[in-house]
Amino acid sequence: MDEFSKTRRGTKFFDLDLPKIASQLERIAEAMENKNKIEEKRLLLEQKKFIKENKQSQSEIEEDGTI
Repeated sequence: MDEFSKTRRGTKFFDLDLPKIASQLERIAEAMENKNKIEEKRLLLEQKKFIKENKQSQSEIEEDGTI
């Protein structure tokens, strides 16, 4: 590895390519975090909707006197 870093390709890799890779990894991580936040909000809304529908169904059953 020490010899590679002294070659022209090695210098390019460490000075140009590696920083670009790190930058792209940061962008990927940010995109994944944003996607996860959106998915979490969607799931919370779905959960609230489910709970609301369940409560309504329970109320309808109690009003009918079947319980």
